[in-house]
Amino acid sequence: PVLKDLLVNHTSLLVSWDHPRIENGIIGHYQVFWEDTAGHPDDSQLDGTANSYTILGLSRCETYTVTVRAETSIGKWGNKSEEKQASIPNELSEVSCTLSNSQQVRLDWTLEGQGCSVSQYFLKWTTTVIW
Repeated sequence: PVLKDLLVNHTSLLVSWDHPRIENGIIGHYQVFWEDTAGHPDDSQLDGTANSYTILGLSRCETYTVTVRAETSIGKWGNKSEEKQASIPNELSEVSCTLSNSQQVRLDWTLEGQGCSVSQYFLKWTTTVIW
């Protein structure tokens, strides 16, 4: 199988793939493998019609390596796909906004994952002008 880009959503990864370019028979199963940076492995086996799987319950501030492989209906497993990596980002919580004066606001927040740094924040705001 050919692994597509991994889609990150809070504490999960959506893994999707294209069926093998050259099939060695009828696909009976797919097996998705993932491993964190400490090398703790896990996997899930799916039926041969699947082309995606959502890995749930992943840890924030952790990078995961993912591969997938196919098994033919006669029980022969193919090679694993090329690896893809994705990181589960930290997330803001307890966000508060306080009006300082007519031209300033103060934003405060905490991070969900305490042992994880953040390299940048993206802030988006809108304003309404009343004349």
